[in-house]
Amino acid sequence: MGELITRDGTHIVYEKHGKGKPLIMLHALSMNLAAFNSTVQLLKDQYTIYTMDSRGHGKSEKPQSISIQNHINDIVDLMESEEIDSAYILGHDMGGIIAQEFTNQHPKKVDKLVVVSSISNQGKQPLIKLIAKHRDKVAGFSKEEAMLILFNEIFHDVKSTFKWYQEVKKYYRMSAEEDAISVRSINGINVKVDNIKVPTLIIRGKYDPFDIDNDAEAIKNAQTEIFEHSGHAPFIEESEKFKEVVSTFLNQKVRDKLAI
Repeated sequence: MGELITRDGTHIVYEKHGKGKPLIMLHALSMNLAAFNSTVQLLKDQYTIYTMDSRGHGKSEKPQSISIQNHINDIVDLMESEEIDSAYILGHDMGGIIAQEFTNQHPKKVDKLVVVSSISNQGKQPLIKLIAKHRDKVAGFSKEEAMLILFNEIFHDVKSTFKWYQEVKKYYRMSAEEDAISVRSINGINVKVDNIKVPTLIIRGKYDPFDIDNDAEAIKNAQTEIFEHSGHAPFIEESEKFKEVVSTFLNQKVRDKLAI
C-alpha cells in the first residue's frame, strides 16, 4: 500500500499491482479501493493497476470540503508521483464521472477510457431517487440501511454482490458525516461528454436502476457493452465477461491516432 501527499497536502492511499501498461481504477461514491480487489486479480497479469481511495473515502484523508477538481488533481499527482505519462482510466459510478472529467481536462494523459455504470454527468444522485421511490419500505432507516433493504433493486446477482459489499465495508465503513461530504463533492457538476475524443468503452448492466438521465453515451464513437445479467456492478456480477470485454478493448490497437 502506498501513500501520496497531494499538492494541497492531503494524504491519499493507493495500491499498485501487476505489470504492463498503467490502468488507473476509480471507485464509486461512498466506496473504496477494495471494490476492485477481485478485478485487480483478474487483470494484473496484463496491466500495472493502480487503485486509490479517493479523498474523503476509505483510508485516505477526509477534508471537510471536497470538489470534483480535487479528485482530478489527485489523479494528476498520483501519475506524476509514479512517473506515468499516460494511462488507461476506468471509473465506476462516481469514478466514471471523475474519469470523464479527467479526460476532458487532460486528454493526453488518457490512452483509453472505460466508464462502468456511471451515474449522471449532471451530479444527480440516483440512490436518493431510488430511496424516494421506495419510501414506504425504507422509512426510518439510514441511507446505508436503506441500501441493504433495496439491495436486490440495485444488483441483479445478489449473492456475489452482497459478499463483495461486505468486503468493501470491512476495509472501511464511512460515517454518516463522511458520506454526506463525499456526496456533496459531486453535487451540481456538469461533465461535457461531447468533448471526449479518446477511445471509450461504456459498460452498463441491463438491470442497473441508476442508469438514468446519463448522457455518457453521447461520447463520440464510444463502444457500448450491455451486461445482460448485471445490475450496478458488472465487474462483480459478470466478472469473467468483464475481464474479456475490457481486455479486448484495451488491447485493441487504435488504427488512426486521434487529434487531441
